[in-house]
Amino acid sequence: FKVLSTDYKPGPNSKVKPGSNSNQIGNTLIKDLNKVKGVFYTIQVGAFEKNTIPTVVQNFKVVFRAKVDETTNRYTTGIYDDIEEAKIEAQNINKKGIKAFVIAYNNGKKITFAEAKKLKE
Repeated sequence: FKVLSTDYKPGPNSKVKPGSNSNQIGNTLIKDLNKVKGVFYTIQVGAFEKNTIPTVVQNFKVVFRAKVDETTNRYTTGIYDDIEEAKIEAQNINKKGIKAFVIAYNNGKKITFAEAKKLKE
């Protein structure tokens, strides 16, 4: 192979710049979902291979990332106390062509809606 350049500088439209913070993609801030405490609802916008940061996250100002298993990360947006409010926002996101749905969490662990309702009582 032949080296063509050693002074690469990313252009103004680059989403990820070499050496940049992996928690900032373009204008999107990526936060750790496991650090959000309490019982809440969030909207999943996708689950992807761990080494991939999906382009869908660029549709949101803030997304949350959580480990599903050793090879997959879940990406969500929004933190809601009310399930109905979360469902309405999920419908709005779906209208934009992004498959989104509501999930419940308690202190970094995915739980069922029934568990969330009981814990919120």
